[in-house]
Amino acid sequence: MEKTLSYIAIVLAIIALIVSFGCNKSAPLGGYTAGYWDSAEGYKVDGTTIIDGSGNIDSGGVIAGTSITVTGAGSIGTTLTVTGETNADTVIIGGDVTTIASSATTSVTAAQFCNSTVIRWAPLADASSDLTLPSTSTLFADCLTADGDSKTVLFMNISATAASTTQIVKGDGLDLLEPDGQNVEIAGLASALLYIVRTTSTEASVVVDELIVAD
Repeated sequence: MEKTLSYIAIVLAIIALIVSFGCNKSAPLGGYTAGYWDSAEGYKVDGTTIIDGSGNIDSGGVIAGTSITVTGAGSIGTTLTVTGETNADTVIIGGDVTTIASSATTSVTAAQFCNSTVIRWAPLADASSDLTLPSTSTLFADCLTADGDSKTVLFMNISATAASTTQIVKGDGLDLLEPDGQNVEIAGLASALLYIVRTTSTEASVVVDELIVAD
């Protein structure tokens, strides 16, 4: 009889421990419910939060030596920095279409250049008007943060008058490059690809490749 009571006591103690562990939300792995682990505090590796309590990949976390797959409508909402080679099946590069108000001259900000894939502008006068690009200091602070970083933007002179040309003017620290036989004046209704690549900690090169409407 005494042995039976001892066995029962042991079984009850084990059950109590299991229930206590399952209900303890401060346990390292959280609670286990219906086939998945749930932790309100999130999950950490070496003291650094990788996944927070809402299921988001934390910006301070580093995931290395493995792969991440985002499917369907999934997205990473903040800046994603990938070092080393990147193998992407199909890459769609997004960006803003920014229209700058018509004026005699204008300047493109670093934010406009970094956030846009298309910049549209119409100079007011039927003559050459200046469009000044950002300086390297502002570009490097915004998006071209390391040597070798690059950005391509399609500039469109949306003036209906061909004589309303846009003169591309370099910002501080920029070097303008043009294909042989071309220039950096973009006629009305014409466009140009502006390709900027950071070459040193203070300098960047800008390739200005004018494009005309095909027949």
